[in-house]
Amino acid sequence: MEFQVARLQEIVNKIQYFSKLHFKNAVDIGILLETEGLDITDINKLIGAGVRKIGFSKLEQFSEYEHLLLPCEKYYLGDLDGQNLSPILANFSVIESLVTIEQARQISDLNARAGRVTKVLMRLNVLSEIKKFGFLPAEMNEATYEIALMSGLRMIGVNSYVPPVADKMEKTAWRKIGTVYKILTQRFRGLEVLSLNYADNLRDLIGEGVNEVRIGVKSLA
Repeated sequence: MEFQVARLQEIVNKIQYFSKLHFKNAVDIGILLETEGLDITDINKLIGAGVRKIGFSKLEQFSEYEHLLLPCEKYYLGDLDGQNLSPILANFSVIESLVTIEQARQISDLNARAGRVTKVLMRLNVLSEIKKFGFLPAEMNEATYEIALMSGLRMIGVNSYVPPVADKMEKTAWRKIGTVYKILTQRFRGLEVLSLNYADNLRDLIGEGVNEVRIGVKSLA
């Protein structure tokens, strides 16, 4: 576990360094810890080391750890369906990966009845991967407009995922994600988060506007 804390500090130091190179404030770039594969002791030690955003992909894991978890912001990263939406909305302040308009409608309807609003990030499918389904770049503008009219949720940004691919393809994907996000921020108010999975080349990520870096077991290895 000490190694994971040291690895976390290494990532923090890189964020601070590359933020300065891009004339950005490192404080504005957050780290979101993906808990899959970590036990509660690991998670709490990383919270103690400075991580404040904690993301769960499974409700079962969250239910098991909830009463032991140190104070933090709770994010939901997993799949959404009609059966698990109610407990997700009751326990998490942010849904990290909204992938369909139908999900947005269901969230808005449930929240309207409960008198609450949930923050959401839309998943951008920049590589058109079926396994990582989300909104295609050409769909983002219309989908964002439709979601902006819903009362039970507030879109705060864009989430995307780039798997390990050839370096040139990876940089092209990051550039496309950054471009889509910049266009959306010019057209819609309130967008403040561009979230991407951790990559060794933090310089390029931060340069494209990423301000939330998701780290997990592999990132800390």
